Amino acid sequence: MGVALLWKSLLFLLCCSGILSTPHRSWKMKMLIDEMERLFNMEELDHKSGTPRRPPTFMTNLFRRVAYPSGISKTEGILIGNMVRSFEEKVHINHSHFFFNLSSVGKYEKILRAELHVFKFRQSQKFLNEDKSLHYNRVEVHELLGSTPEAERGSLLKSRNLSLRSEGWLVFDVTQTVNDWIRGNLSHRSFLVLTTQNVGPPLNYNYHRTDRKWKNNENRNSLLVLFTQNEDQGPLRNGYMMNSSYLESLGLPEFPPNLNVSHGIRKTRSIAKNESIPKGCQKAPLYVDFEKIGWSKWVISPKGYQANYCRGKCLFPLGHGAEASNHACFLSFVVRFKLDPNVSRPSCVPRKLNSINLLYYDDFNNVVLKQYKDMVADSCSCQ
Repeated sequence: MGVALLWKSLLFLLCCSGILSTPHRSWKMKMLIDEMERLFNMEELDHKSGTPRRPPTFMTNLFRRVAYPSGISKTEGILIGNMVRSFEEKVHINHSHFFFNLSSVGKYEKILRAELHVFKFRQSQKFLNEDKSLHYNRVEVHELLGSTPEAERGSLLKSRNLSLRSEGWLVFDVTQTVNDWIRGNLSHRSFLVLTTQNVGPPLNYNYHRTDRKWKNNENRNSLLVLFTQNEDQGPLRNGYMMNSSYLESLGLPEFPPNLNVSHGIRKTRSIAKNESIPKGCQKAPLYVDFEKIGWSKWVISPKGYQANYCRGKCLFPLGHGAEASNHACFLSFVVRFKLDPNVSRPSCVPRKLNSINLLYYDDFNNVVLKQYKDMVADSCSCQ
C-alpha cells in the first residue's frame, strides 16, 4: 500500500514539475487527482456548499495536539479512533435547542464516542447577590424526538450542577444516544439543554439559557463531536497493483530523480551532487502539494505533506548502511553468484512508515479530522 502511494505521489510531482511532456500532462494529472481522491476516500466530495466558515477552535486545537504542522502524527494512539467529525448546530430561535445533521456519517464508520459541546457564559452580575455568595443551578440535557423546538421531549440524558459564576465549555457524553440515532436512521432528533432547579439561596429567576453566540464569535457555537473508526480499508485493497508494466505505460524512469525543484537555480547543482552519491538504498524527498491538485480551498491543515520515497539498488554485498534484513542479504548473495535464476534481487522499500492527519471541510462544511496510516516513508531498507 505504501509503495503504491509513493508512486502516485511521484506521478503528481512529475506532472507538476514539467518532466512529463505537455500533451500527456492533462490526462495524467486528471488520472492522478482521481487516484488521490480515491486514496483519501474523498471522491464523493464536491465542495459546492459555499464559502467554509471558520473551523471550530476545538478541531484546530485537536489537530495541533495529535499532529505536527506537517501533518505527521506525534504519537500513535492519542486519537480515539482514526476520524473525528464535528457538527455545528443548526440555527434555531430557541437558544436551548440544538439540531445536528448527521447524514454525512459513513456506513463504514463505527462511533466510539459522541460528545455534545456547549459553551456556558458567566451569569450577569445583576442576578447575583451583593455578598457574592456562590449559587448553583442544574444543567440538564434532554433528547428531543424531532428536529424542532416543539418536538416531544424524550428522556433525560445527562445533568450537572454548576456555579452561576462559572464560564467555559460543557462536554456531555451522548455516545449511546447518537449510536441509537445512527442505527435507527433517526435523522430528525435533537437535544434540549435547560438550566433549572437552583441549588442554594433563591434567585430572582428560574431559567438561564446556555448562550450559543457572543459578539458573533462562531468559535463558541455548540458542537456535536463524533470520534469514529472508519472500517473501510480504502481503495487500494481492491485496486490495481502498481507493477512495472503499469509504470512503463506512464513513462516513469526506473529510478526517479530528486524532484525537489522548488528552487530552479539549485536544480543543476543538485543533480551534479547526486551523481557522486552511491546508488544504494536510501530515502529521497517527495512533497505532495495540495494546492497544485486543487485541494487548498477545503483542506485546512496541512498544506501538503512530505511523502518521500525509496530509491537505489540493493546490490551485493549489503552492508549495515543499507539496513537490510538477513533475508535480503542472503538473496543478494544468491543473485550475485547466480545460484538460482528464479531468485530476484532484493528491493529498496520503506522500512518505517508514518501516518498523517488531515483537517478538512466535508460537503456540508463540517470540519473533519482524519488519520491516514502508512503515508510517509520515514526510512528505507533492502527487503
